[in-house]
Amino acid sequence: MPISRWMSGSARRALDFLSHRRSDPAQTSRSTAPSASRSVPLALPALGPNVRVNDPAGDGIGDQDMTTQSEPSIAVSGQNIVVGYNDDGKSSLFYKAADDLTGYSWSHDGGATWHDAQLPNPYPGVNVGDPVVAADPAGNFYFASLEVDDVKRGLAVAVARSTDGGVTFSTPKPVSIHTGISFTNRTFREVDADKPWLTVGPDPKDPSHSLIYASWTEFFAIFSRHRGRVGSRIMVSSSADLGHTWSNPRAADRERSFDRKKHRGQFVSGSNLTVGPRGRLYVAWERFLDPHRKYTYPLRQERIATSVNAGRWFSRGKRVASPGHVGRIAAPLACSNTLWFGRSRLVRVQEFPVLGTGPGGDVYMAYNGANASGDPYIHVARSMDFGTTWSKQKVSRRGAFMPAIGADATGVDVMYYQRVGSTQLQVLMARSADGANYARTAVSSTTFGVPFTLPPFDPFIAPCYMGDYNGAYRTNGVTYAAWGDNRDTVINPFWPSGRIDPNVYFSKG
Repeated sequence: MPISRWMSGSARRALDFLSHRRSDPAQTSRSTAPSASRSVPLALPALGPNVRVNDPAGDGIGDQDMTTQSEPSIAVSGQNIVVGYNDDGKSSLFYKAADDLTGYSWSHDGGATWHDAQLPNPYPGVNVGDPVVAADPAGNFYFASLEVDDVKRGLAVAVARSTDGGVTFSTPKPVSIHTGISFTNRTFREVDADKPWLTVGPDPKDPSHSLIYASWTEFFAIFSRHRGRVGSRIMVSSSADLGHTWSNPRAADRERSFDRKKHRGQFVSGSNLTVGPRGRLYVAWERFLDPHRKYTYPLRQERIATSVNAGRWFSRGKRVASPGHVGRIAAPLACSNTLWFGRSRLVRVQEFPVLGTGPGGDVYMAYNGANASGDPYIHVARSMDFGTTWSKQKVSRRGAFMPAIGADATGVDVMYYQRVGSTQLQVLMARSADGANYARTAVSSTTFGVPFTLPPFDPFIAPCYMGDYNGAYRTNGVTYAAWGDNRDTVINPFWPSGRIDPNVYFSKG
């Protein structure tokens, strides 16, 4: 369907599997150990040493060019750190029960050393990525991921828990319980989940107790004999018992695919969460509008809703910003809006909002904005009145995209990719102690290029895909960052001069 161009790479691969479509390998080659690229001196002060968190030695099990780790999410509890990420390297080209596309790495020494692991599969489901991790005050870690269930023929969100500092996780349990395909009372129903998110915060009724919140996008199609509904919605559920059970999911927003009154197409996606003082829950998402019904959705809105009763009901969604259309290059039927970094090196860019609670309990939203030419910038919106009004400012130079936010009572940090020249990237961070004035620092110790994405060198990733998000977490004045990094190379018979090997790197400061 046209909207699938805006779905996550994990969801698109899973839908291919459910419809029994198969991708053809772009290349077949044998990988060797990756070597680091030459470091490029940076004029900005550095955040801290860069450390690779995944082990490339185990890549290429299913296909020698399946070596991609992407979309990292990070959570911290004391010296224990967990980074979850999409992991094509330990899967096969064609889905089978033993495949596992969701990897993670853990560290018990504050990020100095790392250990590579895989999230257990929720049989008969298979983990298919879009990882998000969070930690509670007691030191438990939680891991949300998409799972594909070939029995229900659908995509669901499942959550696992770790009680040993992230070394091992329980088998994920479904949260989005109404997904899949069903026929009841002459009614056809299909619901698929995408783009989950997690956060942990105090219970508004008892701040000494923590709640775990999960959000996700649902795309639904429901048809009976006389009527039909097709649309999308932002769903939220909570757990008060360490993830053993979850509340009945509630919709923070819902949109029909076509608004007959306004004669336009529309959908919502890309939710994000934060919890403010007194347990107030904030959920943000992006709304896509197409006034001409050409499936390009040129109008975008960053929206937010709040809940004061742990997600049992939400305020009406409020528009925070209209970010513009990032990128003007499109590959029809393959990619949505993309940025160009050389021939066959395109990166799709979403404007999805990310949230954090910063100094004074103010709420911050970072998102991609664009000028009239589609050049991307990073913007930060700030609310000092519980999401009622927002002030906005740019915090990057032109050519910045894919923000991640880390915020606490001591400051706000926004990490992002920054274009360097026409073909290179580096990871930067805009830092603020007061939430109003920002200064930039370097996160990656080197610049790096973009891999071949159209067609992709990795036969299992979506076209134009280099991840949809990175991870940042701030606590006690220190920010922990994890990002998809392309500095490493693989040399093999097909790539004698080497090709980019996407891995996940970490830094803190």
